[in-house]
Amino acid sequence: MSRTLEHKLFVKNIFALSVANALKMLFGALVMIVFARMLGAQDFGKISFAISFVSLFAILADFGINSYAVVGVSSGEHSASHLANSVFSLKLVLSICIFCAMYLVLHFLDYPWQVRCITYLFGLSVLIDSFADFICSLFRGVERMKYETWISFAQNAVLFIAVAVALKAGLSLVHVSVVWLISRLIGLLFSIRLFGALFSHIKFQIDFAVWKNILKSSYVFGLYLLFAGLYNKINIIFLSKTKGNAEVGFYQAAVNILILAVFLLDNFLAAILPFIARRFSENQGGFSVMVHSFNKVLFACIFPIVSFIYFFAEQIIFFCYGRQMSPAVILLRFLCVAYMLQYAPPSGIVFLAIKKERICLFVALCCAVFNVCANAIFIPLYGAKAAAFVFAGTFLLMRLSYAFAYKSFKLDFLDFSYFLILIVSLLLGFSLQLIGVHHILFNFFLYFVFYGIIFWFVIMKKEERRFYSGILRNLLLVERDSDNYEKQSMR
Repeated sequence: MSRTLEHKLFVKNIFALSVANALKMLFGALVMIVFARMLGAQDFGKISFAISFVSLFAILADFGINSYAVVGVSSGEHSASHLANSVFSLKLVLSICIFCAMYLVLHFLDYPWQVRCITYLFGLSVLIDSFADFICSLFRGVERMKYETWISFAQNAVLFIAVAVALKAGLSLVHVSVVWLISRLIGLLFSIRLFGALFSHIKFQIDFAVWKNILKSSYVFGLYLLFAGLYNKINIIFLSKTKGNAEVGFYQAAVNILILAVFLLDNFLAAILPFIARRFSENQGGFSVMVHSFNKVLFACIFPIVSFIYFFAEQIIFFCYGRQMSPAVILLRFLCVAYMLQYAPPSGIVFLAIKKERICLFVALCCAVFNVCANAIFIPLYGAKAAAFVFAGTFLLMRLSYAFAYKSFKLDFLDFSYFLILIVSLLLGFSLQLIGVHHILFNFFLYFVFYGIIFWFVIMKKEERRFYSGILRNLLLVERDSDNYEKQSMR
């Protein structure tokens, strides 16, 4: 593939992933906002606990197989069809085992019947999702992200419509959970059908030798995702047991705002993983320069986002949820610091892409131990505020660990422009607060228009502007050439 076409495909993949995740995050955020508005903090806390609890077990069902599939297919080690046939039967066995473990743990924790029933149904939904996510990872591996967009739209449009109708009809939480499960099953069937039409029909093949090889190759990914999932979800479980469902509802309401705000960054990270993996495997020059630029763009995106949310947290919470969720305002401000540290340079995704997963695993393990111990000590005393502070401390430890790893690999990520980005973001936030405009959408427009102009013409260098201008031009012209390549590569 020529460098020009490679660049165009990369831009197209980022755009496709952006659309896919935008649909997912938009529909997901709308569902959660409707939940919070119509159910209140107490019942919304039950839903939030169920999703967080089952998400930890879903990581075990995945066990790093999805991440392994992206790198394995993109590097040419496996074909998409071969992995699909081998992994689907393996994931089915893992899912059955994980659901049994989920049942035992939840029964041991002695939650009320309604909470357990909701959690079981969401558990089945998340396990079904893991199959659809695996198919999406195969499309990422062959860098055909537009099909993930189709799957995302089908899954989330059905989910949003079904849940909205169920809530409008006044169904109970258990019945709404059943509707959620059915909608996810419809999404999985669509993804299987799409994969079969483009590659080959998925067959359940039991091959213990292949299973052993896949698990041996992916267990590092799996353990990394498990430890990373602990400090994203364990705080919800601690809050539920020690402070009640209302506290969980306030905390999760704040988290949902930030999840929606950073979805573009998640798209960028997901799209660049196979690109970095291929570049490193082909030993192409400029790897260190690419890593430096990647981290700079990461900081240029995350800091203005969290700064805006911090300055206008009250307006955002009232706009999305109403005044009934006012306790979430202070939590949202605390969590802005945590999310800034979560996405700030240096990024660990570089080590995942170049198959240095053990570095990420060790860092995630240390952070998980710190997070679980700190949450166990401070959440019973100080509640959701402690959960937010511990979350921030966890990612501060992670950033320091990756800074040491970058130094060991002689990778540079620091840049004077970080300081300029910080100053511009804070000045814009203070200025808009002094002006006193109370409409959140107008503040959003002013903040990011002025930031974009200053960043483009003042902070960015001339060669960087030329590079990103080329990306924008290619985004408009990418379809014809990349589609021709796509048709050739899928024959």
